[in-house]
Amino acid sequence: STQCIYGQTQSIEQLKACAKTGDLDCMIELTNRLVDHQGGDYSPYEALQWYEQAAQTQDTLANIHLAAYLLYLAPEELHDYGRAATILNGYFGADLPQIYFLMGYAYHFGLGVTTNREEAFKQYVKASYYAYGPALYSCGYLLYKGEGVAQDYVDATVFFQGAYDV
Repeated sequence: STQCIYGQTQSIEQLKACAKTGDLDCMIELTNRLVDHQGGDYSPYEALQWYEQAAQTQDTLANIHLAAYLLYLAPEELHDYGRAATILNGYFGADLPQIYFLMGYAYHFGLGVTTNREEAFKQYVKASYYAYGPALYSCGYLLYKGEGVAQDYVDATVFFQGAYDV
């Protein structure tokens, strides 16, 4: 049996063989490795194919991974903000920090939605309740810059420290 043991060192070819059996963990590990350029040539189209196949399992985290890829991890020609927003809206009630962070990211940079730094901050704060590092950093950044919220260096420092600590 070719089963993926998360975190175990496997070659890209071993992960592909495992992913072809439908093993969700293998699909996600494979996409992560492809995106991180580990173990061979990186094909953004192949990564997208595996993200999509993983998402077809209806697994929440697989769909979040796909939305993140479509929002900002993929090369620009593969960005699909409308599709990413549709995926995120479908899982918005799941109350996961990654969803709040990605929604904040979309509002922060106007990806598929109108840029709204105030709404971005609100979403980042929701994700930061879970000690989600990228959200903590993003809250600190917006506070430091005074974008969408009143500029506050003290609170910004608290969020930056929280991001550093997680």
